[in-house]
Amino acid sequence: MISLDLSSTAIRALSSSMLSCPKLENFDLSDGKFIETFNLHSRSLRTLNLDGCSSLKEILVASEKMTSLDLSRTAIHALSSSMLSCSKLENFDLSDCKFIETFNLHSGSLRTLNLNGCSSLKEISVASEKMISLDLSGTAIHALSSSMLSCPKLEIFDLSDCKFIERFNLHSRSLRTLNLNGCSSLKEITVASEKMTSLNLSGTAICALSSSMLSCPKLEIFDVSDCKFIESFNLPLRSLRILYLDGCSSLKEISVTAGEMMGIFLSGCKLIESLNLHSKSLKELHLGGFSFVEEISVASEKITKLKFSSATIPSLSLSIGHPLSLEVLDLSGSNIESFPANIKNLSMLKELSLRGCRELVSLPELPPSLRKLCLRDCRKLMSLPEELPPSLIVLELDYCKLMSLPEELPPNLDIYTLEFGGVFKTAGKIPMLRGFTLNKRRTSS
Repeated sequence: MISLDLSSTAIRALSSSMLSCPKLENFDLSDGKFIETFNLHSRSLRTLNLDGCSSLKEILVASEKMTSLDLSRTAIHALSSSMLSCSKLENFDLSDCKFIETFNLHSGSLRTLNLNGCSSLKEISVASEKMISLDLSGTAIHALSSSMLSCPKLEIFDLSDCKFIERFNLHSRSLRTLNLNGCSSLKEITVASEKMTSLNLSGTAICALSSSMLSCPKLEIFDVSDCKFIESFNLPLRSLRILYLDGCSSLKEISVTAGEMMGIFLSGCKLIESLNLHSKSLKELHLGGFSFVEEISVASEKITKLKFSSATIPSLSLSIGHPLSLEVLDLSGSNIESFPANIKNLSMLKELSLRGCRELVSLPELPPSLRKLCLRDCRKLMSLPEELPPSLIVLELDYCKLMSLPEELPPNLDIYTLEFGGVFKTAGKIPMLRGFTLNKRRTSS
């Protein structure tokens, strides 16, 4: 026998004397709710799964070949080298072991260690020459230092939702991904890594960021969303591709220059007054919730999607360098009143969304490339341009109080809605439409 599955059984105890399976490699006892002690010595066992053995408090495992051990959701209080003799162990899962307060492990083989959700864990010491992934998310750890972690090949480090960490200092040559999302007490950070590509500081209490705090020359994805205390962002991150600043409600100034930047997300940054972004490769920009912004300047040769929703922009000066590449323009929820006539020159524009723009009074001639036009809940809009783009296939007019429609509608229109709008008349013929909805009180001729 090489595989034995006793998961979800009512077994209360197991020992080597109860099992005579000299070639057993895979043993599954997951969700054995009544097992309180486990003692096993094996020369052949490679994987042992005790996940969900919620009564398990004591364990003794010895195996020369074991590579994977899962003790997640058990009632184990402590672990020591004398309890585990698995010289080739590579993957160790202790997630959601709520009673472990300290953890001390030195291993020459361990590659992944998962302590996610060990909410009582306060002290840790880990040493492994081969470890590449360490998950300490949701633990009660207060501080970390290089002396506590000796993992020279660590690539992925997750400390998300560690609510008690106030300072973080890490220098690594191998780390690629660091997650500090939700570390709500974290105020000071110093990170240096030659290989880091992803850094998540969202939801922390950090007040400022500077070049001296971050030395990550290959950083590509940086998440600082919901950092409520940051007032300015100005970092020379040349390799940055994606930047998240959503919900940074104190942010007033931002300056980003990154040659490889592809996307910036700034929704909910209410205090920003001006925005200057320069990146030759920027493709996607999300803005919204601005109250005081007066000028936006975007210089990009490749921008294809601009989302600017829920903002107060009656006299916004919007400057987009090389706008001809723009494919999606979303101004939903803003109080924009009108568009410049040169919008028709956006020759690549395929989607224009103006949902909830209740101050919008008129629309100029639209680009012929437009395929989707969303005007839902534009309550002051009384009419459409005399001619709609011939390529238009989606038209949303719900809750609009239009008094008339163009004489001719695009021949390929597939979706067309006019829920709860005003009474209108059209001299032209309404084409065959899929999904056409018309309130019975309306008339057409």
